[in-house]
Order: sequence, then structure tokens, then C-alpha cells
Amino acid sequence: MKEQNPIWNDPREFIKDHYEEGKESEEVMKKPTFVDLFELAEKAKKKEDEKLLRELVSDVLSAAKNYNKAREKTKEMSADEKGGVTSSEVRRISHERLLDSINILERNCKRLGVDSSWRERVGEDRKKIGDWAVEQVAQHTEH
Repeated sequence: MKEQNPIWNDPREFIKDHYEEGKESEEVMKKPTFVDLFELAEKAKKKEDEKLLRELVSDVLSAAKNYNKAREKTKEMSADEKGGVTSSEVRRISHERLLDSINILERNCKRLGVDSSWRERVGEDRKKIGDWAVEQVAQHTEH
């Protein structure tokens, strides 16, 4: 006789277990905030390393603000204005600068032995990184 699958014995237990797993994975994949990144800098072993990481986090914040401005300016432009090289170029360049500043911060975290798992949570998709940055700028300016 085949052993019955325990799921069928009490489906509520199966649902509860999988719901709890989902909550844990959501928490692990929670996107970092700028506050999280500044707090991360405090975990550096040396004061000069903490100062460097704080400067790099500030650089990410500055790049995010510049990208946000370029993105907003592009949204406000008419179709004729968008045809110009300058609007799309400024947005592209500011986005590249944002990506570079994030990658520089990550490399330095690794080099200094500071947790860099935040970078994985930010993601690799260029559009999602831009969206994350805009969201963080909005939250940061609210406080």
C-alpha cells in the first residue's frame, strides 16, 4: 500500500508552512534603503573605512537624485523636444553614473569586508535599478 502524501492529511499545515517560507524570502529580498546603506558604512572596522563608505553612499544618493531629475525632465518634454540628443543623453549618462556609483560602493564593501548582499537585492536589471533609485530619492526627501 502506498504511503499517503502528508499534504493531504492536513492541507492547512502545508499552506501555513509555505506561507511562512514566503514571508521569510520576502524579507530577505527586501530592497535596501539609503538609510540601510548609511548604517552599513558604520560596520566598517576602521574609522577611515567608515568615512570612505559614507562618502560612497552619499555619491550613490547624489547620482540617484541626478538621475531622478533627468528622468523627470524627460517626462516633461514634448515629443519634438525628446527628439533632441541632449535629453536622452543626459538621462542615459546620469543612469550610467548611478550604476557606476552603486558598483563602486559594492566593490569597496567587499574589499573592506563589509556585507555587500544589499547589491544583490538592488538587482541587475537596469530599469529596476533606476526605479529603485527614484523610489529611494522620494523616500529620502520625505524625511
